[in-house]
Amino acid sequence: MIYLVRHGQTIWNIEGKRQGSLDSPLTLMGVEQASQVSDILKAHIKNVNDMKFVSSPLARCKQFTSLICEHTNYEFSSVKFSDKLAECNFGRWEGLSEHQAKLQFTKVYESRQLDKWNHVIPGGESYKSFYDRVKKFLSEMGNEDCIVVAHEGTSKMIRGIVSNQPPSSILKTKHRQNHVYRIEDSDIELL
Repeated sequence: MIYLVRHGQTIWNIEGKRQGSLDSPLTLMGVEQASQVSDILKAHIKNVNDMKFVSSPLARCKQFTSLICEHTNYEFSSVKFSDKLAECNFGRWEGLSEHQAKLQFTKVYESRQLDKWNHVIPGGESYKSFYDRVKKFLSEMGNEDCIVVAHEGTSKMIRGIVSNQPPSSILKTKHRQNHVYRIEDSDIELL
């Protein structure tokens, strides 16, 4: 069973900028969202300390994870970090809004619209490569019960993989920052 969490709101989330492998700090709302998520986890997990806890190694997830650990009395030093959970790398578009990317990289932007799943932004990775990376993480986890703190893109991929969704459906899904999904086999429940 996986309890899937997205990191809290960041400055760049407010500004509409792609973060990818870059980071911006959590906002005060993002910090508060850690408390909300912790309450959800405590309400649905008998003993949080019985769970394996895995997080993306990016700073926004580490900070969010540390806040959840504080609220749930989980030892932060026991958290595992996996590069496979990092957000999709958007290369030269990181730090840019959608509008800025479209203006600065017009031809690349137009090309990407034709096949978002396989297109590679210069210096980045395709959604297909991202999907394969996240799939490896799930394969390595096996049937271990765990709490996963990651990114909206990572959450899309995890939920798409377990529910066997086509790429076009995966890319349309969202994950609000104060929501937790419980995944058991192919069943996905918003808590």
